[in-house]
Amino acid sequence: MKTSCFLFLSAFAVSAYAQDNFSPAFKQINSEVQQHSKAYSTLKDATSTIGHRLTGSANGAKAEEYAFKLLKSYGYDVRYQPFEVESWSRLNNETKIGDAASNLHKVASVALAHSPVKANVSGELVDMGNGLDEDYQKKAGQVKGKIALVYLGVLPGSPAGTPGLHRSEKTALATKYGATGIIIINGVKNGVLLTGTASVTGKLIPIPAACIGLEDGMAVKAELAKKPQYANLNMTNFSGMIKARNVVATLKGTEFPKEKNRTRRTLGQLGSCHWCNR
Repeated sequence: MKTSCFLFLSAFAVSAYAQDNFSPAFKQINSEVQQHSKAYSTLKDATSTIGHRLTGSANGAKAEEYAFKLLKSYGYDVRYQPFEVESWSRLNNETKIGDAASNLHKVASVALAHSPVKANVSGELVDMGNGLDEDYQKKAGQVKGKIALVYLGVLPGSPAGTPGLHRSEKTALATKYGATGIIIINGVKNGVLLTGTASVTGKLIPIPAACIGLEDGMAVKAELAKKPQYANLNMTNFSGMIKARNVVATLKGTEFPKEKNRTRRTLGQLGSCHWCNR
């Protein structure tokens, strides 16, 4: 090896451009990766021994240590690069729906990212269809002080050309029209719950947002067509700065040790997904 190579985390990929312009060395590297790569077996091991690897969490720290030791075993000079980042995570969440404020039952749900740190709101549910601006205009004033029920994508049977909005945009519209909370129905069958942000800006949103499964959501819509329905959104979340570490591995060159060829690849399966901006 001629120059010093810096690896951020522990994945390496050879692009088609590199193969075409730096042959035969990159072809040799690519062939070695294709035939002897341990990437997937390593990923399986990390997944089974660590579990989730959320940045800043206890498991995230385990993943950082895992990557550090792994790269060290490959012969790299390895160091940690500490950093701080603003974070949001779920602590607890409960969504209840029923035909009366005193007759609510728990529905499987997940809080959407950047919901308030603490929220406990109750109110009448209002079916806002696809959650588009035109849906709110058709029901002018009806959602204010209430909880909006919105379909994640575009409802089956919607007019051709009906636009689709991101969940964060639908949440922003619910907020704009005065909703105190929003429940979003996922479009995937078998009770799958959507995770992800409900914030356009990446900052905390003023109202709680939760996702419920397709079957539960469509059942609630059907009941709403017959008689009023009510809901309670009760959640606690974390929002604040957290500490984590990049794992930086260096393999010093022999012929030109002072030259640096820095390769950045994230294997979020092992550690944090934050890249250093250098």
